[in-house]
Amino acid sequence: MMTLMAAMLLCGTMNAQDNQHEIAVTYGAGTTTDFVDGWGKVGALMFTGGHSTFENEKHFGPISAEYFYRISPVVGVGVIGAYEKTTEDAFEGGSKAGDVKRSDITIMPAVKFNWLRKKNWGMYSKIGIGVTFETRKETDDTKNTSKSDNSTMFNFQATALGVEFGQSICGFAELGFGEQGAVLAGIRYKF
Repeated sequence: MMTLMAAMLLCGTMNAQDNQHEIAVTYGAGTTTDFVDGWGKVGALMFTGGHSTFENEKHFGPISAEYFYRISPVVGVGVIGAYEKTTEDAFEGGSKAGDVKRSDITIMPAVKFNWLRKKNWGMYSKIGIGVTFETRKETDDTKNTSKSDNSTMFNFQATALGVEFGQSICGFAELGFGEQGAVLAGIRYKF
């Protein structure tokens, strides 16, 4: 919140012709929840001596939607929503023991800084801070049981560099780290 207030003060007063809306859809790779989940798998491998493994991973996402309202020529404020789903088989001693299904929904208020704008292209950075709601279901075929767990965790997206091409309809790509992915691409509509 303090970052948003500071950005508004630095950018001066609003000008009606500079106000604009942006909506976007993105697809990325390498999210923070994937990073945390991967380290959990490494820990399980080390703890069990390789007896417990996960294979046949099917992954969808992260797919996300964004809305930004530009309050000055440089600063936009908005919200990011992201969804990701993973399924995989759990193995113990080389035999399939069950499966794991995980889905994550993330909501983040965000600020976008358009630090270079030309007629047909631009460069920007953005930061979003919010929360991820995770649902995890594990099935144990050896005991014929299943358990579900819901958790909530802090999450973010920090895009160091975003590049967009176009005017009212833009294609774009971003590099950063967070729940939208370390790399992502998408399409944006400005009006």
